[in-house]
Amino acid sequence: MPLLPLHGHKTLRSRFDDAIARDALPGSLLLHGPLGVGKQRLALWLGQRLLCSGVDPRPCGRCQHCRYSLAGTHPDLHWYFPRPRLKDSDASPAQTEEDFRDAINDRLKTGAYGPPPPEEGILVNTIRAIVFSAAMAPALAARKVYVVGDAERMVMRDGAEESAGAFLKLLEEPPSRATIILTTSEPGALIPTIRSRLVAVRVPALGASDVEAVLAEPGMRDAVAAAGAPSRVDEQVRVANGAPGTLLSGAEWGDARARARRLLDAAAGGARGEQSRPGRF
Repeated sequence: MPLLPLHGHKTLRSRFDDAIARDALPGSLLLHGPLGVGKQRLALWLGQRLLCSGVDPRPCGRCQHCRYSLAGTHPDLHWYFPRPRLKDSDASPAQTEEDFRDAINDRLKTGAYGPPPPEEGILVNTIRAIVFSAAMAPALAARKVYVVGDAERMVMRDGAEESAGAFLKLLEEPPSRATIILTTSEPGALIPTIRSRLVAVRVPALGASDVEAVLAEPGMRDAVAAAGAPSRVDEQVRVANGAPGTLLSGAEWGDARARARRLLDAAAGGARGEQSRPGRF
């Protein structure tokens, strides 16, 4: 199953498109915003846009690069995110890439996925794989794109100074044929030396109509139901509050319901009280 279609974020997409047309898109970007608003999906759209060889408007969705990008199989669109530690603590880049191919296939079974478990991270073997890949020429397209989701989970442990230094240099001076896009819901948790090397772009919450469109996608609908959310779409839209991805975890759904209930209680209390008294590139 391909990636879910991207809904919303039209203003940002237009900004990115304009920057690409002017050859002004930064080589290293940080997409940050609320949890569940589709930052990784937007980053993958941007990767597809950069690789597309079809006619305007791009991405065309029909050329070979677009088809491979949507299927999660483009050799020049690399997608990384928190993963469990591999059995081989000193895994090679090839072993790491194989693990991510399997993980991406799992995500694409429905096209929707929840937040990674807290014990998973972007570990040193992943950082090494990124650095190793970036030094190689593109396999199919004219350039490479790297998307690193939940980048606040990046672990730079002692003994990995060489890999950390190489990654920082990659962010500061990306190859002319590479674009690196990190996403996070917690920009303050990013390592400062990483954050300072990125051009930050805020990704806002979605409007209600875009949330409805996301929830109408079959894969998303099934995933939300499996997470224990009620079947009423209007309640899902209200509780999602512009971030449909928050409904993909049972815990997140419970937290969202609790937040909504607190807001309703506060509004009701306020009403009773009133009755008793008078980013550029």
